[in-house]
Amino acid sequence: MTMLAREVAAAIKAQGTQIRLRLITGKPPAPPNFSPGLVLQGALAAGATVLDLAADTADGTIIPGDLLVLPGQRVVVTNSVQAVANVWTGITFGGPILAAIAGGTPVTARWFNDKPAWATISYYAAEVIDGTLQVKRDMRIVVPAYKQVQPTFGQKVIVGNDVRTVIASDPVYYQGVVVKYTLRCR
Repeated sequence: MTMLAREVAAAIKAQGTQIRLRLITGKPPAPPNFSPGLVLQGALAAGATVLDLAADTADGTIIPGDLLVLPGQRVVVTNSVQAVANVWTGITFGGPILAAIAGGTPVTARWFNDKPAWATISYYAAEVIDGTLQVKRDMRIVVPAYKQVQPTFGQKVIVGNDVRTVIASDPVYYQGVVVKYTLRCR
């Protein structure tokens, strides 16, 4: 990262907020889609190294590196598991469960494909471009150019609980080097 890119990143961090950029990979997609939330499908005994997750509606793949937050413990997934009939069956993880956990317990996930980034956020005004009305609530998100963060069309951006899709990603260059990206997210 160049000195200017570091300065741009510092300025964005000073006045911005932390977001997550989500890269969707594979078919079925990883990270998975589900609603309304993840729960344990069945109880876990202390010492268990395999679990099942469920949701009312679910599809996609849980992949190695995904982090699952259980009561009193975090575990990192070590295998790929595709949802079948709204359940991911046979998810393995490093280290045993420390204490028994009841079935139906809510589980929080941090997906391996989510990359944290600092950003400034504003909104575009409604406008007509090439005969198409651009929605007034489109977000303008500016992120510094990090090696691990290269936003692209179709990528997801998560701001709090608001999930948006990148519909335009415009790199900003200085002397031939990308120093930041301006994203239009819907």
